[in-house]
Amino acid sequence: MKTVLNILLGIVILVIALSFILVYANTHPPRYPLNVPPSDYKKEYEEVTFVTKDGLTLAGWLIKPDRSGKKAPAIIICHGLGANKSDFTDLAVVLANRGYFVLCSISARTGTAKGPGHRWDMTNRTT
Repeated sequence: MKTVLNILLGIVILVIALSFILVYANTHPPRYPLNVPPSDYKKEYEEVTFVTKDGLTLAGWLIKPDRSGKKAPAIIICHGLGANKSDFTDLAVVLANRGYFVLCSISARTGTAKGPGHRWDMTNRTT
């Protein structure tokens, strides 16, 4: 009986430990390189940066429509957790070719953004 309880206790501890590992891995994704810039689609772009209220430097690509010099609507594309701005390069180029200014931004604490790695918790719930 004692052996069965020890085995059950071991299984419970293992399940709890694996749960914490899975939650951590899914809420703290690694940064990965930008591998598809707009120039791969023969599209010119401008590297832009801006600083947030809390001092983080964010980076992005501003892709201008072909009819530059005229007013045009703008679209901001923001990636999700575990992604970066190069995941939407093809969409951004299509939109720019249709006459939109497109800003592909980097979320705080991911990709080329300066600062500690991204995390999902109560101290970082707005990024």
